[in-house]
Amino acid sequence: MVGEMRPRNPYLDEAGQPQLRRSVVVFVDILGYQGMTRRAIRSGDGQGFLRVLRETFSRAFAHLKITEGLWAGEPAPWTVKTFSDNIAIGYPILHRAGEAELAVITRRLGEFQLEMTLGGFFIRGAVAVGDLYMDDQMVFGPALLDAYDAEQRLARDPRIVLTESAMQALRDELKRYPEAGTSWHHDAILCDADAQHFVNYLDGVVAYKREMGYSDRDAMARHREIITKRLTEFASDPPRWVKYVWAAGYHNCFCEKSPDFGDDLRVDISDIKVRPARLSAESRNKHDV
Repeated sequence: MVGEMRPRNPYLDEAGQPQLRRSVVVFVDILGYQGMTRRAIRSGDGQGFLRVLRETFSRAFAHLKITEGLWAGEPAPWTVKTFSDNIAIGYPILHRAGEAELAVITRRLGEFQLEMTLGGFFIRGAVAVGDLYMDDQMVFGPALLDAYDAEQRLARDPRIVLTESAMQALRDELKRYPEAGTSWHHDAILCDADAQHFVNYLDGVVAYKREMGYSDRDAMARHREIITKRLTEFASDPPRWVKYVWAAGYHNCFCEKSPDFGDDLRVDISDIKVRPARLSAESRNKHDV
């Protein structure tokens, strides 16, 4: 629009020159995006898949759009870059060790991940803290490499993990609270069985109820339905199937810890297990690969 003012890129100095800034950095992608795209195109439903993806992403991405700073007078707080199924976010740190920025971005990520998951798109990613530069054409800096590496090696399942650099900022914040249970991290971040901390996106079902019109039980039922569908779909593909076993475990754990969600909302994987079978006549007639 003619005359519309774009927020100034926080990664440019007053002279318009690029500068590395200590930031909270996010790298996320859609789990299984290439496979879903290929299957939709092969089945002749590429147009329908595109429409659902576009509608879901538009709703979810709204949670990542922020134009105001934490306090009045601050510049636009972060820069977001999307490419294919990937999203990179840079949030320059202006306050202490970055705990305020980490709190805001974690909440927004949880809202984004919940919206995408309820639309059928599971998210994997990582959050790091360190130096970064971003503009419309490029993303550069060690914090991006940290987040990307963690997304590839540590996230593994449909979860957004915190790297060690992000965890250090979180620990610094916890020192300011007399009890850990009184901090924002208490509900927003969970520690997994492998000691990786990740964004507790299901914590947003109450806010989702308020903002999007779903009841919290409807949201959890939808979450269970999507996980069950994926477990069934990938029952013959153990490397992918196990990722949704993780999602089922997370869903059930959340139900156990929430008095509003009973056993009727749990994911039952007893009938959706990967089971070995005896050698069949069809198998014997196939050549070894």
